[in-house]
Amino acid sequence: MLKVLIVEDEMIVRINLATLINWEKNGFVICGEAANGKEAIEKIEKHRPHIVIMDVVMPIMDGIELSCYISRKYKNIKMIVLSSYGEFDYVRETLKNGAVDYILKHSLNPSALLDVLNKAKTQIEEEIRQENERIKAKEKLKLAIDAIKENYIRQLILGINTDKITNDFELFQLWLGEKKIIVVSMQVLNYLIITNNYSEKEKEMLIHSIINVANQIMSRIKNGMIAHIEKGRFILLFYCENEKSEASIHQWTYNVMERISNAINNFLDIDVVWGSTGYP
Repeated sequence: MLKVLIVEDEMIVRINLATLINWEKNGFVICGEAANGKEAIEKIEKHRPHIVIMDVVMPIMDGIELSCYISRKYKNIKMIVLSSYGEFDYVRETLKNGAVDYILKHSLNPSALLDVLNKAKTQIEEEIRQENERIKAKEKLKLAIDAIKENYIRQLILGINTDKITNDFELFQLWLGEKKIIVVSMQVLNYLIITNNYSEKEKEMLIHSIINVANQIMSRIKNGMIAHIEKGRFILLFYCENEKSEASIHQWTYNVMERISNAINNFLDIDVVWGSTGYP
């Protein structure tokens, strides 16, 4: 259900709007009413409506001011404007502020109201669809980049295409330069016992879950990569940009790996051990 807020200073008009159509049957619900723009702001902050139907001329705060406020602070809210004859200059301002459409009060009827409501609904659904597509595309891109990173780390550890390593690190903004590279080996304790009765799909899901948990931690420090090598053994690469001494690098690595180890244990109930060394 899409929530609708009615903002109108004339009670008779509010009652007319509320009873003009079967709101719920058409996919809408009235979440509140207000007599002016100031009251409307309070109701908007409380109910977060999808659609606001507003009069253009009201006391205290009119529809122009309210539409300006909504367009600045609540860009996803769709606005429908009510007006009388001779008020089109005001209506034009609300349209500039992003109102979907307007209805003349004298021609207000079920068909006209549903037309503008469905117009707003279509825009909302399209924005949701586009946002979902954007999220899916972002997730696919992340998965692709993570897979490429994992492959590069595996090549590094196994000694394949080592002449490309520097370029690969630069590609993923892990430029070697003067930075200290830390290589960490992490092993799932009792991996063979844990996965003894697992199918290949279940093993893949476990590995993916461990990588995902580690990536959640590494995304906050923005300088690490992880790859599964074999049988629950992972390699993690970090660079230390700000840490200078061996002691500070060791402490930094310890802190990060403890966070990763604890997160894996908390989320997956799995213990890991790890060891690190500087990259030559």
